[in-house]
Amino acid sequence: MRVALLALGLAEKNDSVCNDIVWQYHFLKTACLSVNEVRIFSGCYKSSSFPDIPVESIDNFKNWLQNDPDIIVIFHYCDSTTPYDEFLREKCHHLIIRWHNSTPPWFTFGIQNNNALHSLLGYENIIRYIDCPSVVFWANSEFTKEQLIALGMTPERCQIVYPASRYLDMTLLAHDAEKPFSPKESLKLLFVSRVVAHKGHANLIALADRVKEIINRPVQLHIVGKGLDDPNNFSKQLLNDIKEARSEVIIHGLIDDNELINLYKTSDVFVCLSEHEGFGLPVFEAMYYRLPVVCWAITSFCALLRKHPFAFESFDLDLLASAVMSLMDNDVREYIISLQNEIVSSYNSSGIKNQISNAISNYIVDTMRNVRKNFSSSGAYIEEIIDKNRKFLMDSRYGSYEEGIPFDSHGNIVSLYDLSIYNQFIEQQERLIGLLTCPISSPRVSFEPDEFSLRKGVIPYSSFSEGYTPEISEIPPQHIIFGPYVQMPKGDYIATLKIDIFNALKHKVSFEIDLQSGEKQLTRRVVTVGPGKVKLEKHLNFAIMSENSLVELRLQPKEKFRGYIVFYGAEFIKSKKIRVCFSMNILLNRLHVVMKKSSSNFFRAFNKVRNFYRFWRSRDFFRKARKAARQHQWKIASEFYEEGLQIYPLFYSGLVQLAHIYKEDGQFDKARICYEKAIIQKPDDADLCLQIGHFYKLYGDWEKARQFYRQALSLCGTVAVDALKELEIVDHN
Repeated sequence: MRVALLALGLAEKNDSVCNDIVWQYHFLKTACLSVNEVRIFSGCYKSSSFPDIPVESIDNFKNWLQNDPDIIVIFHYCDSTTPYDEFLREKCHHLIIRWHNSTPPWFTFGIQNNNALHSLLGYENIIRYIDCPSVVFWANSEFTKEQLIALGMTPERCQIVYPASRYLDMTLLAHDAEKPFSPKESLKLLFVSRVVAHKGHANLIALADRVKEIINRPVQLHIVGKGLDDPNNFSKQLLNDIKEARSEVIIHGLIDDNELINLYKTSDVFVCLSEHEGFGLPVFEAMYYRLPVVCWAITSFCALLRKHPFAFESFDLDLLASAVMSLMDNDVREYIISLQNEIVSSYNSSGIKNQISNAISNYIVDTMRNVRKNFSSSGAYIEEIIDKNRKFLMDSRYGSYEEGIPFDSHGNIVSLYDLSIYNQFIEQQERLIGLLTCPISSPRVSFEPDEFSLRKGVIPYSSFSEGYTPEISEIPPQHIIFGPYVQMPKGDYIATLKIDIFNALKHKVSFEIDLQSGEKQLTRRVVTVGPGKVKLEKHLNFAIMSENSLVELRLQPKEKFRGYIVFYGAEFIKSKKIRVCFSMNILLNRLHVVMKKSSSNFFRAFNKVRNFYRFWRSRDFFRKARKAARQHQWKIASEFYEEGLQIYPLFYSGLVQLAHIYKEDGQFDKARICYEKAIIQKPDDADLCLQIGHFYKLYGDWEKARQFYRQALSLCGTVAVDALKELEIVDHN
């Protein structure tokens, strides 16, 4: 068996996903007997991070898969969409999605909007993978498996494989003598995680303050992980919380392994109040180093830490503070550490190797294998009946839900997050719609920098104060401004991005500004700036074809850039271009009436001019419609065809294509109306008659189908043979 490990990126040595991939590579290559060959591929990688891993390019991966379609591909995936999705779903016969879970969007909506958008796109992308019957999943915990089932996956298509820590195979302190608590000047609390909204950093500060208040001695909270220097609303609020904290909060950012191990060894308590975890590696790493853990046991921790007495199911600050305080007692501390040793014994390298080996073996036997539960002997008959019925369903379908019928998962509780996100959304939409539909000549709405997601190197103008000097940064070629992720009314718009760029390089640098709606790029513009400081106010014209489309304005350097960017915000103006166009059409129609009374030659010439003008105005809509249709985006394609035909209703080909698209989209009544309009224009079009016959056969109207097949047959031409075959079919119904 040959295995391809596929990653989006292998550049960060401290990234848990990267370490899981690398660990799997070593195991599959050296110790998994059923694997003959394993290769590892990535879109971007840094050789210095994993120097012993022979990472190959995506082109090599595609060539290998094309030459050997029986390769088993293990794709490590988190969220958003990826450049590989369509290729994997269409070309890969044996695909395992190793899902590392994704944070729900309500945690980051309004404060880290880019994360929220990636989350939404990611959940929708996972559903598209679930819809592929050949795809199976490796979940990193029971909780992640439950999330997949809630999205429509059947349990038979999923195996649980714990993620691997880079410390799994290191010499740890599990067998060292007990470390009694010795009173120090400060109580040292530790938390390790990315700095993102759902990890509970603000609550940790509150917990540290509460403990300090109760024990009446200094408390240090050490936070390890990247993200605090990202210029977004969450980071700004967290920095303010740190500034106002009564306890001492020490931010370490990214640190090397030796520094992190030293913190695990020298801290007094590991505290984790994260609100969403697919697995929660740092908690297990802390237990490996005999560091007592106090935890809020939700999401994956419900199962993984169910035997831990200091893993609490409810958030109670006093209860959590009491647990931290109790660990200052050596008897309590020793008891908790002994229990943690039992818990962490289930998370080790041999256990993960067994999980991977079993998952690989199950895949070889049958990718849709039914994992039977252990019923009691008295329930053997029930087990047999359930298995029989389940097998019947699995043979006929591969999803566990009906398409188009949403449902809630267990734990149907409204949280403060739910209320907050819905209130923010409603207020935002009321503000936008009010501003963009008010009866003035050019409705407009402005967005401040804090309504966007910003990366390092971008400074919001609101951060400037007297004497402030921006820091020059190394900025990679990635999106550094993105937002504001708002739903806007249908219409034509002009977007203006307001920035100052300081280019510290000695050569020119190009930047791309673009507008997205979902996965569709509405418009783009590339600007080039020379060395020094340049002020830019760039305008982009774009059209929103459907109501309440989600809009994202983005900026990225096209190459590695050194300098900084001052961001003043953006403005969207709703233009009157469509209304002007319609006014021109009204004027042309009135002139048409006048010219009709003039000489016939002049009238015919004017008629051609008028039709050419209409076609010229509509051609962009038809071009976009054809592009969307090629991608099977029926709704988008139909909207563009409708807009084009509203301007130029005599475009016969566009009318026929719109009818076909309505048919593909299941909008049969609209398709029928378009076909009827088209056949009036060209009743002797044999191919159209054949297509209408197909439509009525699909629609279930056999008499109408016969009528149009006979009409196509009577017109002869190249479609006559097809029409005759179809007549033979419908005549039997």
